[in-house]
Amino acid sequence: MSRPDGLTVVVAVAVLLVAAMAAAVLLWNRVRGTRPLRTLQRIGLLLLCQLLAVATAAAAINHVNQFFTSWSDLLGALGPADAAGAALSPAEHGAAGPSATPSGTAAALPEGFTRSADGFVRGRLTGTASGVEGEVVVALPPGWDPGRQPRYRVILGLAGYPGNPVDAIIGLHLASEVAARMQAGTLPPTIVVAATTNVGGKNWDCADVTGGPQVATWLTRDVRELMVREFGADPSARWTAVGLSSGGYCAARLLLTDPTRFGTAISMSGSNAPDAPALSARPADRTAADLRTLAAHGTNPPVDLLLTATAQDGATVKDAQALKASAGTGVSVDVQVLAKGGHNWSVWGEMAAPAFDWLTAHQPR
Repeated sequence: MSRPDGLTVVVAVAVLLVAAMAAAVLLWNRVRGTRPLRTLQRIGLLLLCQLLAVATAAAAINHVNQFFTSWSDLLGALGPADAAGAALSPAEHGAAGPSATPSGTAAALPEGFTRSADGFVRGRLTGTASGVEGEVVVALPPGWDPGRQPRYRVILGLAGYPGNPVDAIIGLHLASEVAARMQAGTLPPTIVVAATTNVGGKNWDCADVTGGPQVATWLTRDVRELMVREFGADPSARWTAVGLSSGGYCAARLLLTDPTRFGTAISMSGSNAPDAPALSARPADRTAADLRTLAAHGTNPPVDLLLTATAQDGATVKDAQALKASAGTGVSVDVQVLAKGGHNWSVWGEMAAPAFDWLTAHQPR
């Protein structure tokens, strides 16, 4: 049986579309019944054509991008347990809900930040260093106290493009994965934060772009300083970056270009080459921004990077192996590979638990 990302599926759906269009033309003036009934039949023919047109486009997109590489993968994404569906109810999928900080003992939130219905703390920040203005979403640990000593470690979640800050926290189950390991004592008290990266609705691959937004500065200075100043983050501790798809590229890029602020990173289904037009317009720019180039330079201090991929998701395994092979001095790279799965939320949700098990043994030093 053909896989859902196979060319056979695209051709089959396209043939059905052509057949439906031909049938609509042939039957348009041959429908029978009263006038309302004839109208309904014609509407049905048009809807069938439109449905098959959408299905053809979806099959073609899936063929190119390999979002779903097995029928079980596709059916799972359409079911109630899909990670994308978690956006409707983050608390049910491990997000830090209102009970994360016990009622009556909660510390006051920073000015401009409120706890939303989904349990996350949200606010907007205008970066003094970068000039970027965007959303910041925070998942706080139980009993959060900004004056706590020792201070909190931080995990930065990075969504892909297109995407919103909260997508990474929800889709990767960051809050629940971190909470479970804090409770088990394998992670120290930790705050999870995500912030706008697709400034102006465009992909910048978390870089400072000449003539464009300074996204790296926004994340590494403005958001970091906010977390230290208002949320009790440890000012001397290096962060962990966790990202998916193009956010995975971002996580690895931040680690390799700013090892004094990031000590570990997890890249899920990321590629080595940049996707942002600003970093890939010219071959020389694309080579300079390639993760293999950045990794080959090495880092000081040393860093740890985990790359996760699936054997059915395009070149992600090949990219991960190539990045591991190119790592220079101070760059330690591990690779985790799933046998099945495409480029989608269900797969990234499945990758989360083993990735965070890895993190417990590779906490930033």
